[in-house]
Amino acid sequence: MAEASPNGDDGLDRIELHLGASHGNASKFGERIAGLARALAAEAPVLKVRLHLPDPYDNAKPAPPAPDVDHAVPDERRLIAVLELAFRSPLVRRTFYASDAFKAATVGLADHVAYASAFAVSGVYTYVRDGELTLAGLRGSRPAQLIERIGAVNQAGADVRHLIRTGKPSAC
Repeated sequence: MAEASPNGDDGLDRIELHLGASHGNASKFGERIAGLARALAAEAPVLKVRLHLPDPYDNAKPAPPAPDVDHAVPDERRLIAVLELAFRSPLVRRTFYASDAFKAATVGLADHVAYASAFAVSGVYTYVRDGELTLAGLRGSRPAQLIERIGAVNQAGADVRHLIRTGKPSAC
């Protein structure tokens, strides 16, 4: 049964891939990366593909605005895409990367991608679900894992949530 609000290692081999555009055309870059995502999602070894195409970073509107902090992003980092991929195991992932299907999906990618940075994902954490803080969102992912693992119901009740949110015990 799938966990609606995961908090920890789900046993899958996950990787997050940041792709930087080799040009400033957000539309063409987005189309090519979306095509890559569709091609990967169509392959059985790839259990999950999630694509995030953020708007190009606007140096005129730094995020978050902070006095005396330079938030300027160099041109080569202003337009990126993020792909989250999941495989059953590292062996499956590496075998897939050597496959003809992967090679076909990546043909011409260098025309649109200047660099790729890969990050292993060690766990999946849900801090907010349906507009509400989860136990991990309220307590932090590691304490929430411990609370769940040992079944510390006295750490997960409405009275504890109230105390953490307000700093005051709930009225008894």
